[in-house]
Amino acid sequence: MAGRGERTGRSAARAGRSTRDAGAVSWLTQRSKVIAAGLASIVAAWAVSYFGPGLWSSVRDATGRDPLQVTVLATDEFDSMVEAEHRDEHVWPPGAPDVRQHAQEHIAGEGGEAAMEQEDAAGAFDAGTTMFRLQLRAATDDPVTIHQFTVRVSERDRPLAGYWFTGDKGGVADVSYLSVSLDEERVAWRDPVSGAETEPKTLEVTSSDLEFVDVLASARDCACSWQLDLAYSTADGERGHVVVGPGTAEGEEADVFRTTGLGAAAVVHSPYGCTPPTAAPDLCEGLTLYESGVSG
Repeated sequence: MAGRGERTGRSAARAGRSTRDAGAVSWLTQRSKVIAAGLASIVAAWAVSYFGPGLWSSVRDATGRDPLQVTVLATDEFDSMVEAEHRDEHVWPPGAPDVRQHAQEHIAGEGGEAAMEQEDAAGAFDAGTTMFRLQLRAATDDPVTIHQFTVRVSERDRPLAGYWFTGDKGGVADVSYLSVSLDEERVAWRDPVSGAETEPKTLEVTSSDLEFVDVLASARDCACSWQLDLAYSTADGERGHVVVGPGTAEGEEADVFRTTGLGAAAVVHSPYGCTPPTAAPDLCEGLTLYESGVSG
């Protein structure tokens, strides 16, 4: 468990995502304030009875730090065994600025989605899956034990009827793999190679003895805004929890992840064209249409 280290970014071509992330964080912060009062949490399948109603405490050490330190790493900051299950693509709402123009550029291989990201267009959902890595450590050398993960779905709508920017896809760290089903609001440990569900894990960390957990969340029937909740206990018996969202940082309110199923999205496929969803054929109006049986 000790000394696994972090992986470096995989490609300079993905560096433009950081600009997008900064704009998305600002938008999500405002949105999360509106919906925070309605948060509903579903406890993971292995929830330990040790954590019962009314037992939660806000644990801080003498310096005001949370005993459990959580860092969220984006997909361009690590390599993963389960990356093949994640598209790292987005669905953009029809009202996003110049989305049709950029969709046509994407079909033509002229960087349409990169332009959307650089312009900080708000409202994008991750396409089908959201993936990130949790780096878990204790604030001190005293151990902290993570007992339980919870998914909090704060907003659930129908899959986003927007534009799914996609294309052809063509060093692995030693980590645990946590699978989150947003449709079932269920969390499960899985083997990172076979994908088979495995026994629940209890993780123990110190300031130097870290754990890394890859989280892969999927949505099929919803456009879901959500967060992850980590419940833990300290060596002296104190109990607390940390709410995790994109860009989670110490002392800041966590934002929400946004993941949508793809059943209502127009497929903007580079280099083939636009395929409209059955329920909204007008989404591809004015764009190069995909012709069945034609490939590049």
